[in-house]
Amino acid sequence: MGAEQGIFENLIYEGIEDLLEQLKDNSKILIVATSKPEVFAKQILEHFNIAKYFTYIAGSNIDGSKVKKAEVIKYALESCNVIDLSKTIMIGDRAMSSS
Repeated sequence: MGAEQGIFENLIYEGIEDLLEQLKDNSKILIVATSKPEVFAKQILEHFNIAKYFTYIAGSNIDGSKVKKAEVIKYALESCNVIDLSKTIMIGDRAMSSS
């Protein structure tokens, strides 16, 4: 299995596109911050036709830099000039470990 095939083996949660559309229609700034390489994240979102909802798509670098989630989030927020974190919500796609 090549990288091309593997990166598209994802599922979009039921109802997520409707939610993204509603948020965008209500002038919300939607940003993706992922530890996946940025180039692949963009390809995945384009493949599933949801990239259009996001103001910015941030990910790690192919060279192995900027791989920690906190680094990517900081980069994404700075790239979009998001300063007031009290008006910011982070939504994840995985359960958080309690350990």
